[in-house]
Amino acid sequence: MAQQKQAIFITGAGSGIGLACVKRFIDQDFFVYGSVINAQELQLLSQQFSHDFMPIVMDLTQEQAVQEAFDFVKRHLNDMKFRALINIVGVIYNGPLMDVTQQQFEHILAVNTIAVHMMTKAFLPLLETHDKLRNKVINISSQSGLRTLPFTEVYSASKFALEALSKAMRHEYSILGLDTCLIEPGQIQTPMAKKILENVQVTPSHPRYIEPMRLSLNGLKTHFL
Repeated sequence: MAQQKQAIFITGAGSGIGLACVKRFIDQDFFVYGSVINAQELQLLSQQFSHDFMPIVMDLTQEQAVQEAFDFVKRHLNDMKFRALINIVGVIYNGPLMDVTQQQFEHILAVNTIAVHMMTKAFLPLLETHDKLRNKVINISSQSGLRTLPFTEVYSASKFALEALSKAMRHEYSILGLDTCLIEPGQIQTPMAKKILENVQVTPSHPRYIEPMRLSLNGLKTHFL
């Protein structure tokens, strides 16, 4: 008797950790659904993976887009068993707090924290299980969810919030037969790392921050370059 195919959903599948996870899970014979940010990512990934992968262009900050993604996956699964949601997608802003706009702050919280809640909430009907092999919600946080470094305060705030949200999920969704896992990576050479270096090189609005940001940049280069 053939073994039932297993499926997962990965947010942020177009680059960095998300893309690495797509490759890994396909190699392990999973079918992978993954969120991508635009048609360009969709085309590149469709060319790279010829089977066992379904990229979905979506804005994770929009509740309707999240619900539409769930509806699509539910229809598309057929006889596959949905096993896990892996929340990876993230954005970052670096620089002095006085230079962070309301729009930037709201966006980073919307992507890094609120979207995790909305995705998990939407996919609960597929994740809930009474099987001995419990399904998984895996949230990718960061070491910035454990400590705050200079000029990463807003990103860190979103990851501290994700830490608390993940603990709440672990308690509440355990009742539904789910295991919630939290991973806190350190510095990894990804497109986000490049974005961090670019942000710290921007001239701050207050001249007193120029030298501290230069020192911060030099420290980051030892990790990323």
